[in-house]
Amino acid sequence: MKKKQLFSRLYYHQMNRLLYEIQLLRELNHPGEKGIETEEILRGFFKDIFPQRWGVSTGYAINRNDISTQLDIMIYDKDNYPRIYKGYHFEILPIMALHKSIEVKMQLTTTNLKESNKKSAKIKKMYFGDMNVISAKSDLDENQFYTSLFAFESNCKLENIRKHLLAQEVDGLDLLFVMNEGILIKDKETYAVIPHKSMAWTGTTFDGFEVTKNHKLMVMYITYILDRMKKNKIIDTNYQSWQMHDSIFEDVFEN
Repeated sequence: MKKKQLFSRLYYHQMNRLLYEIQLLRELNHPGEKGIETEEILRGFFKDIFPQRWGVSTGYAINRNDISTQLDIMIYDKDNYPRIYKGYHFEILPIMALHKSIEVKMQLTTTNLKESNKKSAKIKKMYFGDMNVISAKSDLDENQFYTSLFAFESNCKLENIRKHLLAQEVDGLDLLFVMNEGILIKDKETYAVIPHKSMAWTGTTFDGFEVTKNHKLMVMYITYILDRMKKNKIIDTNYQSWQMHDSIFEDVFEN
């Protein structure tokens, strides 16, 4: 018997547009352009569905004396923190404005998984090492800031991805979404596994559209993010104490 799925129906068209555009990109032979366009498509998808409080961009995060590498997607509180810089192609944000950083991969491999985990570990160290965050830490939820990786496909099985992450020397990624494999969620010293094949209640929507396992997995990922957005708190920040130097910005514009 086919099931009628109201919640998945509401996201159906947005997700189908996302999947269709990504499928078109697969025809490109230029990996660099393909990667940039993939990130832009996903940013546009998030902008359409996240509450207005949350900005979605790419760029850099800074604290008093350090700057991150470029982050594929930054989800940040745009209502309560200033943007240090807004350009045509990227933004610079104070580190405490971040709620989530996302690495985007068209094809996830063990090599780029390791690189993404190291990059995520650095931004987490910057965030939780910031004096404003340290001062407010007792009042913050454990998901005040977390890191994620979004991959459209991988030849690696989800359990092998989990084992590879657990073998890493640094604590980086908190949430992984691999569309053809499933979701990994950091749970203390391990990762909870939600395999693609476990997606149930697929079937026909009220409009006669077929809801697939990909749709259901994507809805699970989105609702996970939305639930954690509700717990985010504003961090009291003394900007005069930052003493930001020109060298911080030179690092950005030289790269």
